[in-house]
Amino acid sequence: MFHKNVYQKIKGIEEFNQSLDQIKLHVDEIELSQKSMNEWTSTMEDRIKSSQEAIQTQFLRMADKIDSLNDLLCTVQSLQLENLRKIQNMFWATQGQGDIKIIQKNYWDSYPRATGDLRAIQLANLVLLKKLREICRSIGIIMWASAGTLIGAIRHKGFIPWDDDVDVCMSRQDLNHLMEYLEGSEFYIREYFHDNTCSRGFQFCYCDNRIPNFIDIAVFDYCTCYSQKERESFLYNFRMKRRAMENDFYNILKAPKTHDVGLSGFGPYSQEDREKVLQLIDSYQDQLGTKSDGNCLFYGIDNYPFGYPVMPSKKLLNVSTVAFENIEIEIPGAPEEYLQGYGDIWQFPADMGKSQHIYAFQKAMPQIYAFLDNITNTLNNTGKRG
Repeated sequence: MFHKNVYQKIKGIEEFNQSLDQIKLHVDEIELSQKSMNEWTSTMEDRIKSSQEAIQTQFLRMADKIDSLNDLLCTVQSLQLENLRKIQNMFWATQGQGDIKIIQKNYWDSYPRATGDLRAIQLANLVLLKKLREICRSIGIIMWASAGTLIGAIRHKGFIPWDDDVDVCMSRQDLNHLMEYLEGSEFYIREYFHDNTCSRGFQFCYCDNRIPNFIDIAVFDYCTCYSQKERESFLYNFRMKRRAMENDFYNILKAPKTHDVGLSGFGPYSQEDREKVLQLIDSYQDQLGTKSDGNCLFYGIDNYPFGYPVMPSKKLLNVSTVAFENIEIEIPGAPEEYLQGYGDIWQFPADMGKSQHIYAFQKAMPQIYAFLDNITNTLNNTGKRG
């Protein structure tokens, strides 16, 4: 019995040792598998790193190619502009002898005014422009003509014959002041967005939505720059931020669409989309260090993109008054510098004869004519009472 018990214990120990050997074998297999997994992971990490480096290299090559293509495009465009300039100068030479600037001025002075529906749109816009100017002057807001309206004031003493809107600018602080002042009046400031460029705009409008006309208002913000070099550096940074903002608009916000108002891509957002877009715009305004005051003014980052220069505020806001149709308007100081993004405004423009927005007014032409008739009757009755 004793020997049997000893035998069973020895056998149990042998079985335990066998189990232990099997466990060790499994552990060795696991360690081998872990080693293989580590080697595989290391290999994959090396491959991923190599792929990332290859992608980065390819990206840099593509960026170089894009830069080369952009350089080539700029060269082609420069050649085209130079050829166009030569052709235009040949035309100006046929218009008479003497100073080409005087010849150009005389040509544009005699250029026919708009007619028909386009002229009606212009005249209705002119009524609004006069109202806006009167309000701004009464509350101390500096407003100046911009874009095509400024070119029209300089070159035509009124509307560009094919233009169908009015563009003015003011500081963001003045726009906020104007919004507050207009509360409860017959006018208001309408906010709208452009869903292709992450842009926001403002329009001075009648509260009576039967009158479709409006004045486009772009805003300028303050910054501090003490030299031309600093202004150029700020403008470069601004352009990089503007491009990054558009990228975030597409990649993060997925470019929400506006409720179209008749102009492709322009209109209001839903409240949810508006808050998202404004949060994005505000974040980039903060990155730019937009200030409530400073010694320079720049074209706000939320405006529809255009290459206006950063200008000393004393120069830009040194506005002067010029004739515009049958009223007067203010133009910015150093208008030639301000308009440098348009090139030589005395040459023939690429959009000559093209009205960009007239199709949006077509359905409202009866209301526009009725509005003008009402203005005319009011003026006539006022004259009779006088």
